[in-house]
Amino acid sequence: MRISTDLRPAYFSRTSWYATLDGQAAATWAAWRVLKSDEPAWWLPLLNAAFCFSEHHGLRDHFRARLGGIHLPRLSSSAADRENRAVLFPVWEIVNELIVAQYLERVLSWTFVHHEPRGNKTRRGDWEFASTSGTRVFVEVKSLAEPDPRATGVYSRSSKSPRIRTVLKEAYAQLPDDGRSTLVVLVGDEALKIPFGVIHGDLFQALFGQLQVTFPIDNLDDSKVRMGPSLRDMFVHGTKHRRLGFAGGMVYGGDELPGVRLYGVHNPFAVDAVRVPAADLTPLDQVVFDSGGHGELRPGVDPREAWSRMQWPETTN
Repeated sequence: MRISTDLRPAYFSRTSWYATLDGQAAATWAAWRVLKSDEPAWWLPLLNAAFCFSEHHGLRDHFRARLGGIHLPRLSSSAADRENRAVLFPVWEIVNELIVAQYLERVLSWTFVHHEPRGNKTRRGDWEFASTSGTRVFVEVKSLAEPDPRATGVYSRSSKSPRIRTVLKEAYAQLPDDGRSTLVVLVGDEALKIPFGVIHGDLFQALFGQLQVTFPIDNLDDSKVRMGPSLRDMFVHGTKHRRLGFAGGMVYGGDELPGVRLYGVHNPFAVDAVRVPAADLTPLDQVVFDSGGHGELRPGVDPREAWSRMQWPETTN
């Protein structure tokens, strides 16, 4: 892999610490490794692909100022431990907005319209795009603050749905009700991984309730077996999120080259005006509901294929 131009210095040059950052200080070694070293790892091309979107749309000053507002002590391992998050979360929280935008433009072939469009009342979103069908889509990106995966002893994975539900609630408060479609993308790691399919993931269950399997104990008829959220959860959640057209989850990572996966769920309870046409989201793994409430999983592109579309033209393998 060869990066012909590294945009990291251009975006961190306003910080007071970037020029002096080196790999000798243990407390900030992680920051040096990701933001300054030449290690051939997935984050280098991903950062550059994100900054490429910013460059193409004249947003360098805006994002350079936001990144410049990060103070070096926040990128220390001690600060991360106190806040129960990954060390570089303050950086990725900002960059994730650009990664999602690059995905929408390069993988979905959507057209960039506005940065920070007006949302609900005086609130602002992150992006507005026009989909392939011409639908205007209000986009809000939220990053999940998760601890580094450094588990010790016996490891068990608890449900992340309550945390996701809290972040969705924050995003929902920003969504407009003016005829634009709405798309919320959550970016994270463990909380958003879906090894057994979208409906088994915490994002799906945050929207509709915990999955349950029910069956009559005196009847082995398979037709009587039901798997899904409880009827009570379906009723409760059916009264929420009416302005949320589509909820997505993004996970990325890799070795030398990134893999980027974006998946999501169409909200069957949303009002018609905010829905995102399923055909405009064809490259994604997406759960689509019919008029009877039955869901269908439509598979999308492989994460490596998504990256091949996202990587900027000056990146070669």
